Amino acid sequence: MILGLLAVLGLSLSQQSVAGLEKTAVRIGDDIKPPTKIRDVSPKYPKDAMRGGLEGLVVLECIIDAKGRVVQSRTLKGIPPLSDAAAEAVKKWRYAPTMLNGAPVPIVMTVTVSFILTPPVYFEGLLDSLKSDNEFIRESAATLLGRGGSLPPGFSPDDKSHVVRELRRLFEHDTSKRVRDAAAQALARIIHEDCTGVDSVTTTGAVR
Repeated sequence: MILGLLAVLGLSLSQQSVAGLEKTAVRIGDDIKPPTKIRDVSPKYPKDAMRGGLEGLVVLECIIDAKGRVVQSRTLKGIPPLSDAAAEAVKKWRYAPTMLNGAPVPIVMTVTVSFILTPPVYFEGLLDSLKSDNEFIRESAATLLGRGGSLPPGFSPDDKSHVVRELRRLFEHDTSKRVRDAAAQALARIIHEDCTGVDSVTTTGAVR
């Protein structure tokens, strides 16, 4: 019981400390230059996002204390699970203290984390990702399957029939409009390629 109360008290004091920094932190701008990063930790690409081909940019607003530690971040742009992975990495970054009038001060600044995949996402992973609990992963997988960018060599009619069935299931029953729209566009593209004989192209990138 005592340990629990101490833990709650410590959390409360920590929250009060961050709240105090929010009020006194100086925002990076024309007069205050971004600090030098002295410790960098790369984000871990979430495995479910990799399987579903989910990429994107995450922009975080960070509060950095007078010692150069990232004590808080909030997502300005980005989607989970990428935003969660970015926040987890950023809180381990360290910066040289920002000096103002000869004294170190807390600051507010934005940072950008990029998630880009290479090599291509695999067909089986995309199919599995159509059943993900995360709507953004389902959307990404549906979009990539519609582009044909991750389909295996010798893509068989049975494989294509399987893809069409899964996309149709999403289009008809998924609770997310963005996923239904992605499934509809993917189905339209597959049907168009069947009619025109257009070959698919594999797109690759690099994880940074």
